[in-house]
Amino acid sequence: MPPTAKRPRKQSRPKVIPKAPNSGAKQAKSGSQKAGLAKRQGGDTPRPHIHRLDDPIVSLRMELSRALRAGQARPPRSYREWLERCLIIPDGKYRGLRFRVDRQPVVGLWIDAIDSGQYTEFDFTAPSQFGKTLIAFVGPLLYHTCEIAENYVLGVPFADMAADKWDVDVKPVMQASPELRRLLPSSGSGSAGGKVRDRITLRNGVEIKLMAAGADDAGKAGFTARVLGVTEAARFSSSGTSSEEADPLRQLRARQRSYEDSERRTYVEGTVSVEEELPWALKRISTDSRICTPCPHCEYWITPERDDLLGWDGAQSENEAGDQAYWCCPVCGEKIEEEQRKSSVLEAQLVHRGQEIDTQGRITGEPPDTSRLFFRASAFHNLFLSAESIGKDEWRASQIPEDSPERFSADRELCQFVHCVPYVAPMYAEDLVLDKKAIGSRRVELPHLILPADTRWLTLGCDIGERKLWYLLLATRVDADGKIYRHIPAYGDIDVPSERMKLDRALIEALSEVHGLCQAGFVVDGTSDRRQPDQEWFDCNFETDTVLGFVRAISTELALPSAKKKYQPWVGAYGRGADKLTNARYTVPRKTGNEVCDIDPAGLWYANRIRRAKTIATIWDSSTTKWQVQQALTLRAFGVEPGGADVQTPGSVTLYSGTSKIHERFAQHVTNERLETKDTGFRGKKRAWVRHGANHLLDCFAMAWRATERAKHIASKQLYLPPFADQTTPAESNDLEKPGPSSAKTQKSWYDRE
Repeated sequence: MPPTAKRPRKQSRPKVIPKAPNSGAKQAKSGSQKAGLAKRQGGDTPRPHIHRLDDPIVSLRMELSRALRAGQARPPRSYREWLERCLIIPDGKYRGLRFRVDRQPVVGLWIDAIDSGQYTEFDFTAPSQFGKTLIAFVGPLLYHTCEIAENYVLGVPFADMAADKWDVDVKPVMQASPELRRLLPSSGSGSAGGKVRDRITLRNGVEIKLMAAGADDAGKAGFTARVLGVTEAARFSSSGTSSEEADPLRQLRARQRSYEDSERRTYVEGTVSVEEELPWALKRISTDSRICTPCPHCEYWITPERDDLLGWDGAQSENEAGDQAYWCCPVCGEKIEEEQRKSSVLEAQLVHRGQEIDTQGRITGEPPDTSRLFFRASAFHNLFLSAESIGKDEWRASQIPEDSPERFSADRELCQFVHCVPYVAPMYAEDLVLDKKAIGSRRVELPHLILPADTRWLTLGCDIGERKLWYLLLATRVDADGKIYRHIPAYGDIDVPSERMKLDRALIEALSEVHGLCQAGFVVDGTSDRRQPDQEWFDCNFETDTVLGFVRAISTELALPSAKKKYQPWVGAYGRGADKLTNARYTVPRKTGNEVCDIDPAGLWYANRIRRAKTIATIWDSSTTKWQVQQALTLRAFGVEPGGADVQTPGSVTLYSGTSKIHERFAQHVTNERLETKDTGFRGKKRAWVRHGANHLLDCFAMAWRATERAKHIASKQLYLPPFADQTTPAESNDLEKPGPSSAKTQKSWYDRE
C-alpha cells in the first residue's frame, strides 16, 4: 500500500440497545416527541393508546373484532355471474371450457328472468340436447345449494333414477369446477363410496332431498325446503292408480308450504310430450312466453316453427334434402341464411302473452298477471343444429309409409325432440272433434237450477269418490213435433267429510245432501211449480255396499208393491264399457229372470235385483252412452231461422247462464275422456277410450242421459197417469203407502207422470 494512501475506516455496526424492563419513561418520551412533531405539522395531539391485555372487556372486544373479520361473507352472486365464473362444461363439444351464454344465446333470456325476481316458478322446455339439463336442472340445483347454501327438493321420475341423475348429470359438473369440487360429499350418500338413496349432504351442510314421482305418498312427506326442482316433468303430470292424493308435482309443492308464496322458487324442466302433460300443461296458466327474433329482410320480429323449414321436401336424396333445407320468415317468406339466423338469435327478446313487439324491438302491452314463467325454445333457436341437419331428419321421416307405426314414431320424435311441440295423433274420420270453448259457450238465458218450461224428463247422474261426490241434472225437452232438446240446469260437487268420520258414514251424508236437493224440487221457468227428478242414478263402482244400502233406505219411502219395485226411480248404477280402468265390458242379457227384472228395448241398460242389498240396480253401456253424449256436444247449440231468430238445434245440449268461464270445468271434464282410433300396424285400426284427466262430470252426464231412456221406458208401460196430469209429490200423497188392489180412485205413485 502506498504511504500516502489512507487506510479505509472500518464501518461500525449500529449498536442494539436492549430494552430495559421498565421502559415506560422512554415510551412516554417517544410519545411526547411524536406529539410535538404532530403539533409542529399542524395536527392534533394524539393520546397514547394503551392496550391492557389483562382486561376481559378489551380481550372480548379483540376477539369479537377478529370473529367479525373472519365471518365476513360476500353476498350471493347473480345466477348469470355464478354460471359464467363458476361453471365448467364437463363433457361434449365444449368440454373443459367455462360456460358462456353466447353459445346458445336464448338461454340468456331464461337466466335474466331468474335474476329479475319477478317470478317464483320457472317452466323450461326445449329441443333435445339443447342444454336444458345443465341450464334448467343442474344449474338451479347447484346455484341454490352451493352459492346460496339452502336445502333443495329434487324431483326425479323414479326412485332408481336418483343415483343416475346424481352420477351422470350433477356430480360431473361439480368435479369439473374447482369451486364446486370442494363441496362434494366426503362420505355417505353421493360420495365416492356411498350409494345415492333419498338424501345427499354436501360439505357445506346443505341437504338435497330426492323424491320420486312413483314413490308412495308417505315418501314425499317430512321434508321442508324453499326451493324445488323437477326434471323430466311429464312423469309428474298425474298420480298413479295406487295414490289417492294429488298429482306428484302438487305433492312436492306441499314441501314448500312453510314459506310464503312469494318466497318459494320452483324449477320445472322437461321435454314436451302431449298437451295434457307437463310442462306443456302449465302453458295456459303462465306467461306463455315466446322468443322473438328480428327478420333480416322485413325486420318484423318473428318466431319460426316447423312449417317454416322449407326446401327439403322436394329433394330426391337425403344429402340433397340437407343441402336444400333452409329457414324462411313466416311474414315475408324470404330465405334466412345460417349466419343471418345466428345474428338474429343474438338479438332475441322474450315476449309474453298479450304483448306485442314492433319493428324497432319495443315491447308493448301488459304481461299476464302471474308469477309462473313459461319458457320454450324451438328448433330455430337451437344454434347447435343447422337447417341442414333438421332437413335430413324431416326427409328421412317422410320416406316412411303414411299411417304406419314407424311413421307415427318418427313424427312423434320430430315433434318432441327437434321442434319442441306436443305430438297430436292423426285424426280419423270417425273421431269426434270436441271444442272446449264451444262447449262452454252454449249458454241460454236460464239461471242456475231453473228448468225450461217444456221439460218432459228430469234425471240425475251422481259419481262418487272418497273426497268428492259429483252430480249433474239433465232436463230433456220435447216440442210439438217430437224433436228432442237437452238442457243442463245444474251440476257440481259436494265434499265428502271423510276426514271427520268413517268413509261409509261420510258417503251417506253426502248422498243424502244430493238426494235432499233433488227432493226439494226445481222451479219450472215461468211458474211457481217445482219438479223432482224422474230418475236418480248413483254410481256403484266405488263403495258398492254403502251406495246400495243408501238406495235401499231411501227407496222404502216409496212403499212400492213387489211387482213394481223393478220400476223404482232411485237406483244404484254400474257403468260397463271398454275402458282401461275397469276392463269390464257391457253385455245385455237376452231375457228377464230371477236376477234380471227389466231390459231396455234398445239394449243399452237393464235392471238387476241385488239380493244381498235387497234393492234394484241398473247396469248400463257406458261406452255407447258417452259416445252419444259427446256427439251431442259437437252439434251447434243454435241455428238461425229464415226470419233471423236463433233457435236451438234439435238434439243439441245447452247450459245454464253465467260468465264465459263458468263452464270451463264442465268442458274440461267432458273432453278428458275420448274414443280414439290408433293404428296398430298389422292388426289394423283399434278404437279405445283414453282418459286424459278428471272425467267425473262426463260420467254424471252419461248416467243422466241413460236414465232418461229408462224414464221413457217405464212411462211407455202406461202404468200411470198422462204427463203433468198430477204434480203431487210423494211427500204430499196420502195413497202412496197403500199398496194393494186399486180402488175407484187411481192409485198415485212416484210415476204419476209419463
